[in-house]
Amino acid sequence: MFKVLIAVDGSGSSSRAIDAVGRLARGSTRLEVILLHVRGVVAFAAGDLALDVEIDSSATRSHQACVLDQASAQARQQGLHVHVVQAAAGIAAQEIARAASAAGVDTIVMGAHGRKCNSHYLLGSVAQKVLHLANVPVMLVR
Repeated sequence: MFKVLIAVDGSGSSSRAIDAVGRLARGSTRLEVILLHVRGVVAFAAGDLALDVEIDSSATRSHQACVLDQASAQARQQGLHVHVVQAAAGIAAQEIARAASAAGVDTIVMGAHGRKCNSHYLLGSVAQKVLHLANVPVMLVR
């Protein structure tokens, strides 16, 4: 079975990523899907001291649960077998690459949000970082 990690954030791009995996799965081998949402961290720096502080409130956890519930429902509507729904906290690109490696996925699928003119922002900073960190193919959906 082919394992796919779909990184979701509740955006239109991540919704289109789920739809793209659904279209690819139709009529082919069955996919095992892992849905991942990463709650962010806030970085504080003072002199030589730098801290990453997890945003951990009931509102952020509630939002994360809602995003994952909606993504799960959408994936099931697309006929996908959702094997794992995973909530994480940290720096998004690092957590996506870490989760993909830990789960032994065959590919990562995610939306690309870039909106600026230079090439760095055409992909989006998280997507670009995942491309550099991941040890498996990454499919970006706009």
